[in-house]
Amino acid sequence: ALLKTDPESSVYQLYVANSLNNIGTVLYDMGRLEEAKDKYKRALDMREALFQTDPENSVFQLDVANSLNNIGLLLNDMGRLEEAKNKYERALDMREALFQTDPENSVYQSDVAATLNNIGILLNDMGRLEEAKNKYERALDLYEAFLQTDPESSVYQSDIAMTLNNIGKLLNDMGRLEEAKDKYERALDLYEALLKTDPENSVYQSAVAMTLNNIGKLLNDMGRLEEAKDKYERALDMREALLQTDPENSVYQSAVAIALTNIGILLNDMGRLEEAKNKYEKVLKFQKFFLKDNPTNENYLEWNQVTIEKFEILKNK
Repeated sequence: ALLKTDPESSVYQLYVANSLNNIGTVLYDMGRLEEAKDKYKRALDMREALFQTDPENSVFQLDVANSLNNIGLLLNDMGRLEEAKNKYERALDMREALFQTDPENSVYQSDVAATLNNIGILLNDMGRLEEAKNKYERALDLYEAFLQTDPESSVYQSDIAMTLNNIGKLLNDMGRLEEAKDKYERALDLYEALLKTDPENSVYQSAVAMTLNNIGKLLNDMGRLEEAKDKYERALDMREALLQTDPENSVYQSAVAIALTNIGILLNDMGRLEEAKNKYEKVLKFQKFFLKDNPTNENYLEWNQVTIEKFEILKNK
């Protein structure tokens, strides 16, 4: 309404664009991706128009880059990887340009590193592993440089651990298992140190559990099954504890179900069939709940079908 009274007001345009962006994020979090995309696109159009009126304005540049990054994340989740890559690269160009104007600016520093990480994840999903590794390593170099300027920063420590996890997963996919293990263990050390400083922090708890799960998968791939089982079970214990604090949390529910799935597969491989069947049965209960709320979700449907097949095979043995 305010914008209608003064259509040329850059302040009102900025507020409207910010509101559209925020609504897009809410819709994105609700899984309503097409609606989110529409809101993000409208926000981007307004922000680009503002930027054209004042190309030296760093706030306008930052807003455009943020919109491009948001759309990139969304397109990635929609499986539109080439389009996502285009948006991420445009965001990176703008963020690097801002960073060059003010290399001490912590927001610009973090934005560049985060975009490199996003592009790395995307390239990994596209199977372009060497390119992904290059992006991850550039992000890691930046985060480690930032940490040297502020060694107590929990944000930079967490960012380094996240990037080490990404590199570990990539190296695992490349079959470079010992190198992957080193990266995962460095990430775990960082996350566990952070958790000790704040034992009630659910983000750190989730991060430790995720990294334990990653190490478990790696040890499984290396044939070190008992060690893998130990890591998986530690991850499951942490995820179940988190779920008890917030039983309706869908992220925690999914994390527990994934941990149970991994342990079920491992126990099956170890020949401990009754224990494996028990784990799959628990997973099926979670999946029934997921599918009730998301009956057309292809990932849930595929996961459920695979679990049913494994459970039926074990039941008939």
